[in-house]
Amino acid sequence: MINWFEWEKYETEIGARVDWTLARSAAVRSAFLSDLPGWLIFGHPDESCAQKAG
Repeated sequence: MINWFEWEKYETEIGARVDWTLARSAAVRSAFLSDLPGWLIFGHPDESCAQKAG
């Protein structure tokens, strides 16, 4: 499972904002996606897990 945490947020542990984003940079996004296995299935962003199960 890949959990894509696409968020820039304040981290209290270090007292600063941390940029956890990956997809902002087209070059990084492309390199990341090209490294994923061919069998990977992406969920539709507008479809919840409950909708798929039902």
